[in-house]
Amino acid sequence: MNYLTIVLTSSCNFKCPECPMGEYRKSIEDPRNYNYINLEKLSEFLRDLIDPCEWIIELTGGEPTLCKEYIPTINLLTKMGYRISVLTNATNMNVIGRHPNLKYFCTWHETQMDFKTFSKNIQNCNNECYAVYYPNKKTETDAKVLFDLYSIPYVYCSWNEDLFTFGNIMEKLKIPYVPFESITINNVGEVAVCAKMKPYANLYNYTSKNKYDFIPKQKTCTGFPTICPVWFRNIQAWGV
Repeated sequence: MNYLTIVLTSSCNFKCPECPMGEYRKSIEDPRNYNYINLEKLSEFLRDLIDPCEWIIELTGGEPTLCKEYIPTINLLTKMGYRISVLTNATNMNVIGRHPNLKYFCTWHETQMDFKTFSKNIQNCNNECYAVYYPNKKTETDAKVLFDLYSIPYVYCSWNEDLFTFGNIMEKLKIPYVPFESITINNVGEVAVCAKMKPYANLYNYTSKNKYDFIPKQKTCTGFPTICPVWFRNIQAWGV
């Protein structure tokens, strides 16, 4: 199984001091933030190159549920038959109704939301939700203890993509490494932010005529010594 990440927006309703988006995060009202996505371009790209049987799509940001085109994007992906994951801060999940192939990955930011609110938002969500547990993220409260106490399902991941942490989790959960392709596209500029600060391709530059020139610019994960957190989250939730 392969993984396509779509960066819907750089906007966020939180201001977490540890956020890797940093200076790239803009407010929802900021006119420089192109807080929308061209569904026609997205549909063309997916139809040409991304087989629903071979790819899982993860939507991220910023906070992707704030994107003006979030609901139309979910509806489009559902209609095309994709499995969809959304990486979210759990503040706005019920903006959309029940979708059979939609899962939320919810990161708890303890400086921005109390745990009872976080727990309530997950339990009241219309769709399947998983909290994300980072064993190597230093917090005042061990999130795993709270997840277990409140019976919140969770997946493991590694804060700042630390390989040693990934390795320990893979050994503990018996997660086998299998080759995969991971692509990230961005609609808000030529740079999206991850631990490696890699340039990502802008969706608006895509054309069917030049699709094979476009694809190599997007590849971000080719396997060890890099572990893709998108793959790591999704293989636990989807089992593929």
